[in-house]
Amino acid sequence: MKDQTTILISGSRKLKETPENLRRLELALDEIHAILATENDNWNYPGRILHGGAKGADQVAGQLARKLGLTEDIHLPDYDIWNRKYAPLRRNLEMIDEADAVIVIYAPHCVRVGGSGFVASRTAKAGKHLLEVMPDGTRRHTPPPAQLQYR
Repeated sequence: MKDQTTILISGSRKLKETPENLRRLELALDEIHAILATENDNWNYPGRILHGGAKGADQVAGQLARKLGLTEDIHLPDYDIWNRKYAPLRRNLEMIDEADAVIVIYAPHCVRVGGSGFVASRTAKAGKHLLEVMPDGTRRHTPPPAQLQYR
């Protein structure tokens, strides 16, 4: 069994901290676990949630981790090393690299823009599962590209 499945949760700073959004994230976490477990039965239920510590979606991610008793790992941008525009992007890349899969939750009128859009596009490029939670609550899964196998 894999020791601890790590999920990055990212999204809009404009996302409201509501019970409905908390429930949407919990359903998304269950779905990403089912996807990973179907692919490989060595995946445990996620034990660790990564997020960037910003307001909005990151705060809801923290609430979810605490509600479920999961490890909450907050990655703040390192402004001592990187400039103010690049530091959050660099932090996001590091979190994507560290995660087994990524959930992005969007606020209305904020689909695939800003930092959450950056995370969504870079997750696909990193070859990891991406589950996007749309403002209406629907979810869209983008699997990693198929690996070509040569004989």
